[in-house]
Amino acid sequence: VSFSAMVISPLISFIEILSTFPEACASLSRIQELEELEKERDGTVIINGINEIDIDIESILYKNFVITSPIHYHFERGHLYIINGANGAGKSSLLNLIAKLHQSYTGTIRINKTVNLKELSMDDIASKISYVEQENHLFTGTIEENIFFGQSTEAFQGIIPDFLKHFLYSLSKLQNGLKEVISSDGTSTLSGGERKKVSIARALLKDADVILLDEPTASLDVDSIQVLFDILIELKQTKTIILVTHENKYNHFADEIINITRHTPD
Repeated sequence: VSFSAMVISPLISFIEILSTFPEACASLSRIQELEELEKERDGTVIINGINEIDIDIESILYKNFVITSPIHYHFERGHLYIINGANGAGKSSLLNLIAKLHQSYTGTIRINKTVNLKELSMDDIASKISYVEQENHLFTGTIEENIFFGQSTEAFQGIIPDFLKHFLYSLSKLQNGLKEVISSDGTSTLSGGERKKVSIARALLKDADVILLDEPTASLDVDSIQVLFDILIELKQTKTIILVTHENKYNHFADEIINITRHTPD
């Protein structure tokens, strides 16, 4: 091995490490924020599963305005709910409330009729709820690693279940298929729709009682949207699925529809 090779190879590795350092720092900062959030808002109650969610909220405070009219609604396993409303009406905030990520509200959210959501352990809630936010959270690695992220070591076999294969077809046709390496923002290889598919697939693989989807159809083509709803209709038999969208054209897929309006304080 030449002297130059001995020097250059470690140097390249060092440069690669430096290139990912800002990303690592940002991730660490976010993890620390979430840990502090858990300490502040964590409960101690653990439940066997989520079968019903009862929301009785008068208002939700967000920044400098109050969002939503009073909400009194019941969600239960075996149903697909679609939440409609204009931008800023509070649709995403409602999902954050259910996921126990936002607690500035008046009223109560009860799980299985008897347990106050605020009393539940954050870890327990996280294990029972799968949440696809508007922003796609990807990390540097293969598409496959991103999809299976969060699965137990025993469950991770790198095998896509049949119900997701059609949904992920476009990704499987990339040069390296699901072994394609992507960056944390996905811009090096994936389109916006493909990044969204990765986030959705990860959520659907999780064995959660409740699936929350915030604008999941954004950036998806018509065929992919149809496939997604076919999957959700099948999965809802054993889960509660709550989907947020500002478009009414998907309402026919829902068992029930919720319309949310925004009210600013006087």
